[in-house]
Amino acid sequence: MRVLVADDETLAREELVYLLNQANDVELVGQATDGSELLLLIKEKDVDVVFLDIQMPKLTGLAVVHALRALDKEPPLFVFVTAYDEHAVQAFELEAVDYVLKPFDEERLMRALGRVRRHLASRGGAKRDERSDDRSDAMPRVPLTRPVRLVIDDGERLVVLTPADVIYAVREGRGIHIHTESQTIESRMTLSELEEKLSGHDFFRVHRSYLVNLDYIEAITPWFNGAYTLLLRDAARSTVPVSRAAAKQLFERLGRA
Repeated sequence: MRVLVADDETLAREELVYLLNQANDVELVGQATDGSELLLLIKEKDVDVVFLDIQMPKLTGLAVVHALRALDKEPPLFVFVTAYDEHAVQAFELEAVDYVLKPFDEERLMRALGRVRRHLASRGGAKRDERSDDRSDAMPRVPLTRPVRLVIDDGERLVVLTPADVIYAVREGRGIHIHTESQTIESRMTLSELEEKLSGHDFFRVHRSYLVNLDYIEAITPWFNGAYTLLLRDAARSTVPVSRAAAKQLFERLGRA
């Protein structure tokens, strides 16, 4: 993937470039130190994704995205990188692929790259479908997109998450508990409703009471009678049961027959 990086803070930009270069499919095609410079680079270069700060001189990251939406050509994908989470809702309203907080965590950044890869694959598939359909009366195609934000009503407020923030969810009474690294959110929605909201992302119903983010699985331990236990790579080192009925399909999703 062809990547642009934009951040007015030299150290943060250099760290981001270093981490992105650890991925063997990333080609860095330019760096910008402010929004205006970034806008010119995007117009000049063939870019797949831009990692950009929100607070930049001349034009903010949000303003850059607004400006690109007025152009004729399809804009690149965007991942916002920032020290503050106050603009998260605005970022996701602009269909950002992800929102990564500083200081950078390499594992978190790699998960963001994984999301970018999946979006690029979906975008490429949609273009192939359009080219293969030359019927003059064909219905317009709507590209399949995955939700880039998750809005959860906890009874007192609306909590905005990215799907990648969710480690696992468990059914509790008449509602669910959604676990992230920083908080546990209680909601009256059902586990099936959450599973539907996360459709298209790497989540799997490992048990009738548990929905798990596959990116967080560290190890799988046999339990008894064909069941298993998952060890997750979150700070709490959470464990989640896998039912015998779900085990085979889980292994298939993980690439092990």
